[in-house]
Amino acid sequence: MNYEEKKEMKLDAMRYRWLRSTQNHDLRETQTAGCIDLLFVHRGDYSATAPGPEELDFHIDRAMSKYRLQYIGRNPVLDVYGDVAIEGEIDELLE
Repeated sequence: MNYEEKKEMKLDAMRYRWLRSTQNHDLRETQTAGCIDLLFVHRGDYSATAPGPEELDFHIDRAMSKYRLQYIGRNPVLDVYGDVAIEGEIDELLE
């Protein structure tokens, strides 16, 4: 891994740490255009909740295990529609 890749990974980790550390805190509820408010988890039937930091980790881990992505460098592989391709769809894209 070269210096640039390490730097990108560190920045990604810092971004996630910021999102996780500020989840459900007032500073995220700014109503300012372009700012990230809260991250919600779909609970079904038009219901969603904003989990706390530990729960956020759990839900991200669960989604990552269910929808495995493949990357080229830092960017996920996209399908023909420009959506993120889930593992298994990758083989179809390469055919």
